[in-house]
Amino acid sequence: AGVSAAAMVPQVLATITASTHGRERARAVALFGATAGGATAIGQVLGGVLLMVPVFGAPWRSVFAMSVLMGVVAFAAALRWMPSTNSPGHRSLDLIGTVLLGSALLALLIPLSQGGALGWPVWCWILLAASPVLFAAFWMRQHRLHRRDLVPLVPPPLLGLGSYRLGLVMALMLQSAFGAFTFLYALTTQTGLGWSPMNSALVLLPFALCFFAASVWSGKLASRFGFRRLLTLGGFIQAAMLAVTAWSVFVQSENLSVWTLAVLLVGVGFGQAFMFGPLVGAMIADVPPAFAGAASGVIQTVQQAAMGLGVAVAGGLLGTAMAGSTATAMGQVYVSALAVCMLVQAVFAIAFAVCALALPKR
Repeated sequence: AGVSAAAMVPQVLATITASTHGRERARAVALFGATAGGATAIGQVLGGVLLMVPVFGAPWRSVFAMSVLMGVVAFAAALRWMPSTNSPGHRSLDLIGTVLLGSALLALLIPLSQGGALGWPVWCWILLAASPVLFAAFWMRQHRLHRRDLVPLVPPPLLGLGSYRLGLVMALMLQSAFGAFTFLYALTTQTGLGWSPMNSALVLLPFALCFFAASVWSGKLASRFGFRRLLTLGGFIQAAMLAVTAWSVFVQSENLSVWTLAVLLVGVGFGQAFMFGPLVGAMIADVPPAFAGAASGVIQTVQQAAMGLGVAVAGGLLGTAMAGSTATAMGQVYVSALAVCMLVQAVFAIAFAVCALALPKR
């Protein structure tokens, strides 16, 4: 499933980059952002519903059954409506580069996610030390393939584009913080506060709907005011709303109201809508069509790796905090962890907004 998703998802953005220009591309990217980001939150709501519908005696089977159905629908729709944007000539896959990059990510994420719970054994430190070596080996291979006029996974000239390079840093901040939030949100509301999976998921529904609506609107705003202003505004809006939400979560603690959290997260979703889609638009604005596939793949890889990094770090820190807590204090530990996570996310949002000021005016 993971390999199939990795082969499929980047093609959406690559097709947008290769087949659209100007305002048409801005609108397409806005819809892409609305769909991709909104689906992340709506997926949790749908997951809560599906867990109430057991298939062959096990609730989790319904989630996989729905994934199969959606995959079939997506496959049929792609055959019917997606244009062909393949490059002329045969292009071989860089299998060695793929293995190096995958190994580097695993060597980084596994220790960060498991080290705290296992007491940081020696093998965790060995993997962490190996990770930058593997990343360096991967990057050296990309340069070597480019010099030989072959096809690297990440063409070095792609990272020579200032807006694209800065956008990757911003994506790393945005997605790692969001990954940590989604992880701690589910644990805090269900394990710490005892909410049902359905109630926990439904609280995110207003967030998802606001995110989707504002993302669609962001396409028009980006065409009128430019990506830089919109990204800066989104970062500051989200930072402010995250700070207010974190304060509310910390003060109300284990008495946190479902309605209070749902309302506050609407503001968070509004700010994030001006960050996710417009960031992708700003990143691909200067990408040549020949690099469309690689640019899309790198963006998706950074986004997914960043979310995994956020989950790994949050999980490791939470495990360390819980190790010294009593059973009666666990609820407070979860709530405090979520509040601290949102404050860190707010700091990242401010840094995101500051970085956006360095993007070209468009």
